[in-house]
Amino acid sequence: MTKKYTGVNYKRGICQYESKVTHFGVTYFCGWFETEMEAVKARDLCILRNGLKVRLQILKPVKKEK
Repeated sequence: MTKKYTGVNYKRGICQYESKVTHFGVTYFCGWFETEMEAVKARDLCILRNGLKVRLQILKPVKKEK
């Protein structure tokens, strides 16, 4: 199995995808998910919620109006 998304890993023992993001040495655990796409979305949401300067993988950032 090839790794398609950064921070998303399939765990065979529990048949779920683990989602996490690391920023400046701090790891944010996003959870366990049934599908790869759910795990990737959760990772992107974690990045947005925490204001991390990490590239999003599937969600598109929305520019704030002033």
